[in-house]
Amino acid sequence: MLATVVKCSMPNSCQNKVLVVGIDAATFDLIRPLTQQGKLQTLKKIMDEGVSGELRSTIPPLTAPAWTSMVTGKNSGKHGIFDFTKRKKGSYEEAVQSSLNRDAETIWNIVGRKNKKVVVINVPLTYPPEKVNGALISGIPAPESGKDFVFPKQLLDEIEREVGEYRIWYKVEPGEKSAISFTRDIEQLIELRGQVARYLMKNKEWDFFMVNFQSLDWVQHFYWKYMNKDGFENGLGSKSKCSHVIENTYTRIDEQLSKILEIIEEDTYLFIVSDHGAGPLKKNVYLNNWFAATDLLVYKKSTKYLLHKIGFTSENIYKLIVKSRLANLVPKLREKKNFILHRFLTTNDVDWSKTQAYSIGLDGNIFINLKGREPQGVIEPGKEYEEVRRYMIQNLQKLKDPETDELIFDEVYLREEIFDGPHLSEAPDILLLLTRYHQDVKFVSKKLIGPPPDNISANHRMNGIMIIKGPNIKHGSLLKGANILDVAPTILHTMGFPIPNDMDGKLLADAFVD
Repeated sequence: MLATVVKCSMPNSCQNKVLVVGIDAATFDLIRPLTQQGKLQTLKKIMDEGVSGELRSTIPPLTAPAWTSMVTGKNSGKHGIFDFTKRKKGSYEEAVQSSLNRDAETIWNIVGRKNKKVVVINVPLTYPPEKVNGALISGIPAPESGKDFVFPKQLLDEIEREVGEYRIWYKVEPGEKSAISFTRDIEQLIELRGQVARYLMKNKEWDFFMVNFQSLDWVQHFYWKYMNKDGFENGLGSKSKCSHVIENTYTRIDEQLSKILEIIEEDTYLFIVSDHGAGPLKKNVYLNNWFAATDLLVYKKSTKYLLHKIGFTSENIYKLIVKSRLANLVPKLREKKNFILHRFLTTNDVDWSKTQAYSIGLDGNIFINLKGREPQGVIEPGKEYEEVRRYMIQNLQKLKDPETDELIFDEVYLREEIFDGPHLSEAPDILLLLTRYHQDVKFVSKKLIGPPPDNISANHRMNGIMIIKGPNIKHGSLLKGANILDVAPTILHTMGFPIPNDMDGKLLADAFVD
């Protein structure tokens, strides 16, 4: 089938440059109150001179599928990325996803094929770097140690010679005691990202340029609880040294945005986007414990299981160690938390021959132990599979926090209600949307509900941000109904290219004057 041809209504014979600035996890819930206080003046100016509105994220709102859906214009059923990890074929274990698992063209692939030059910096799940018509620097979860996260290979030497050491990750572990040093480290990371972007903008030919600032996502996860209960609406009530960490991060990104705008041509189209929003995290949910309590998941009867049953869990042991003097004797004990937590029950302790369902992945979506798909599947495809899913959805929709009597899950979906495409069979069988709670798949607690980790106090939200500014864009207008899938087709339109008909997103026509 032919691509859908959208007649170009852009100036300059449709030879428009596009700059995309990603601010991972940015939310208008904090941006608008800050601009009302006279802060974030660059973002405020761009919003006044363009259109802005909330950008609905993927379900669930996870970084890996959200950014991939944004830059491809396709749902996960088509591009194949559902999480940062995927199940290993013939196993219950997981493998880390990479750019090699993405089964769809990105914006930079499409325009690069049309002889347009591209530069891409720090977009998640772009490692290993692919060959592009220009330059690409991978984002998380790329390792820094191998120095193999750039294309072309000599680009890293050039950047480190002209700008300085390039980093993808933060170096200082976050926490209340380390707030000042962590903030300095994040400031350096943001400044470095901006410097590299400006250097490449000045020294490389480009028609499409995309840079993502990842730091805000980490900062909000770690420091949200230190804001006062009203967020920024009434100022920051806390006197803690952590209370300004989030605001400071927004401010530093706004400053970098100002410097970037100084060097772009006036008729360049500017998109500012986030993959999802953020908000307070109340508690952790250990759904595999619910499965165990309802006999949907069965453990092997081992010593580890018996210890787990009486409360001798890795979570409790870790808490005891941290509170004891031993924590002071081992300086990096907190950094080894995952090592400690995995010394007890794991997927290896599950009796798969008697288990009907299990939860894995970053956001803990649900898989049925299906015959012919899982190595020890017990549920027959067809009628039995549908009966198990229906039973689980009916009960999950009613599952409540025993302490507050409120529903745990915002929504519960069958996979075919969210996805379609050749990779639908790889999707979780049931998808969970949680915002106030976080699903923890590790076998670290015997409870259904527990407190979140000490250093995590925010979770992702469905409402990301979208701001567009350019020659044919409305001024000061509110953009409604934007979906993360709409970003790619709208960018292609501004560059004068047809929108492929297999994209799921639509052109955001309301953003344009004509």
